Amino acid sequence: SVNCLKLLCRRLGIERWPHRKLASLDALAETCRQAATAAAADGLGSSSTAGTTSEHDGLQARLAAIASERSRVLQDPNHEIDAHVLQLRTSTYKQRYVSRRREGAVGRRVRRATTTSGRESGK
Repeated sequence: SVNCLKLLCRRLGIERWPHRKLASLDALAETCRQAATAAAADGLGSSSTAGTTSEHDGLQARLAAIASERSRVLQDPNHEIDAHVLQLRTSTYKQRYVSRRREGAVGRRVRRATTTSGRESGK
């Protein structure tokens, strides 16, 4: 049972089950992989490779830092995530939030326009 699992974890010195922490690191790594893929695709079409190479190296460094943090959490579930990775996670979540808000705002504008036009034609 869940209570039994918690009791055993506490006996082993695991204060909290690190599932959310690991899921967060996995999602962050996936976002960085997608950014690397997009940067590589953009780099193929451009003539300047110096900027894309440094961007690619930066993304690879981020992925390595995330993988390192994930292995540390697996070794020690009580491990606090590095401040640099936390900052990266926060900025990624903010970017995702802003993009969802923009998509939602566009959808709301379209719905309002159709609703308003429907009311006017019904008069």
